Amino acid sequence: MSNKYLPFKTHLDNTSKKYNCPQCGKKTFVAQVYADTKKPVDETIYGRCDRQEKCKYQAMGKTDTTSSFFTAPPPTVYGKFSGQTYKRYHGGYERNNFVQYLKGFDCLAENLEHVLKMYYIGTLPDGATCLPYIDNENILRAVQTKNFGSDGHTKKNGNSFLHAHREVKDEAWVADYKRSDIKVSCFFGEHLLQKFPKATVNIVEAGKTCIVASAYFGDIENNIWLGAYSLIGLKKYKYKCLVDREINLYPDYSKNAIDMWTADAEKISIYCNSLVNVMIDEYTGVEGSDLADKILKENTHQRVGGVGG
Repeated sequence: MSNKYLPFKTHLDNTSKKYNCPQCGKKTFVAQVYADTKKPVDETIYGRCDRQEKCKYQAMGKTDTTSSFFTAPPPTVYGKFSGQTYKRYHGGYERNNFVQYLKGFDCLAENLEHVLKMYYIGTLPDGATCLPYIDNENILRAVQTKNFGSDGHTKKNGNSFLHAHREVKDEAWVADYKRSDIKVSCFFGEHLLQKFPKATVNIVEAGKTCIVASAYFGDIENNIWLGAYSLIGLKKYKYKCLVDREINLYPDYSKNAIDMWTADAEKISIYCNSLVNVMIDEYTGVEGSDLADKILKENTHQRVGGVGG
């Protein structure tokens, strides 16, 4: 499809509004919008389907900043996430559903408590997990909330961001924070880069996988794990912190993910003057599985000693 000529600045809609995808028909389509009016260019054509693993539909106008890798400016970030607010949720591991699940693996027991504290993991009152995104300057940028079941898999409901939680959304700082072009403006675990300046950087999609891999492999001074947030989370504006580092990318197990991250590896290598390896492993052999799935599937789930709050 040829790109429409757009004389005004545009970007993908950063609100929760979704449209029916012109290709797969599901209500998972993020429209391309004008930056000044926030109105869609044409929600029946221009935008991107969130189902990048299956649908893969994407069509952008020429001036969309996401289409030009080396010239796209970083997103505008306004208000900061309130550190005081997050302190209310930090810890609480004894009631954290995901932590309680991970406690059942002997292979994670030695390092799990240290890893949880290292990533500043938190807990909502209902047991959901808080995953804070802290940048290379130790600024808290976003807190993702994930609702895990007793089997360690994500539930359909309760997955969002802490600033949208009913106990937080009306706090004074939230209105300014929500004006930012994008909330997840850094890697999960990015704050570890300065703490371990010589460590190899291993990048996966999910914060969950960072926790599992860090606890399982240990050797944290020499190997740190960062989360890109999503399949399309390897954005240029995140790359500055990766300059002159040895980097391993661990895409999820699917042809689309492997192809996309292999292409991203070349861009990172050029931009960051870094050695970048794409670690292609069939994991569990299940489409969409990842390194955490491989680790947990290959190890017996047993009840072990607890992790404190």
